[in-house]
Amino acid sequence: MNPTWELTQTIRFESLSADVSLADVLGLDAPPFRTEREAFRQVKYLEDYVRRTDLSPTSDLRSVAIEGHYIDRDFMADQSVLFSRNLQPPPNYCRRVHFFAADANEVEQELERIVRIIYRGGTAAGKEYCEACREFSLRCYLGFSVIRPLAGCPVGRTVLRQLPPDKPEDDSVRVMNCTRNYEVHFMGVELTTRGLAFQQQDLGVSRCATVAVWCALHKVRERESIASFTPADITNLASKHRLPFGRSMPSEGLAVDQLCLAIESVGVSPYLAVVSSIERGRSLIYSATLSQMPCILIMNKVGTSHWHAVTVTGMKCESHTCTMFRRRFASCRR
Repeated sequence: MNPTWELTQTIRFESLSADVSLADVLGLDAPPFRTEREAFRQVKYLEDYVRRTDLSPTSDLRSVAIEGHYIDRDFMADQSVLFSRNLQPPPNYCRRVHFFAADANEVEQELERIVRIIYRGGTAAGKEYCEACREFSLRCYLGFSVIRPLAGCPVGRTVLRQLPPDKPEDDSVRVMNCTRNYEVHFMGVELTTRGLAFQQQDLGVSRCATVAVWCALHKVRERESIASFTPADITNLASKHRLPFGRSMPSEGLAVDQLCLAIESVGVSPYLAVVSSIERGRSLIYSATLSQMPCILIMNKVGTSHWHAVTVTGMKCESHTCTMFRRRFASCRR
């Protein structure tokens, strides 16, 4: 089944039942020489995550709303610097998928009801509209994902609702300090969710280090007066003065000094720490996360030359710290 990439805006609602995969709903095809399991591993992760019962305890139902023609700034920048130069370039637009904890028909009717509130006009209608948007977001909205027209790595900018702080299975608490609120406008309704944007790395513009910096800057931008940078901007800044592989695009990954250069170029001062023990690494991660500053881990698989970079958005703490962090989460929600 080939996905339908349309030039006109379309919106369709689909139920995400247990016997239907998200890849089938989106009509995705695996690229040559790769199995569907390999190609859609990240898509499967999104599907499994939004199906979690602890993500929305009020309902086990799941549905999606798919915008057929969505302009994503991050992908358009990637497309302009590399993908548009391919012999068979992909479109410069994407699709956007919204996830809901409710039946598809119920979601569509609820969105239409909220939009009708604002048509009444007046201050009272405006307040009622804002309250209806907030209540619907808390009850049903699970986040969104941009689906790029890239066969092997379709998952673009994605923000999903974070899991609740309490983790009863081991009496611990999730401390997701490095997240922020995102406001999304869909069908005239302002939807809100809290998380941190991430996306799937590709082999052209955004390798793991680029994506890690891009994720971290989403949180830093909430507290510092810096501009919004796309993955393509970050890769170009990192490769501005040093090209160990001969060219910046397609990207073959960033060295540590390039990563620091990119961060400093956007107006943020990086702090590089070499971790010699697990205890020191844990202490640094704890301090950074507690201060709401995302840290980037650059990890090497023992015995290999494989390196990987990830952004830390939170941590799990033992039960004796639960009371303190519940108070912190309560103040953040207010």
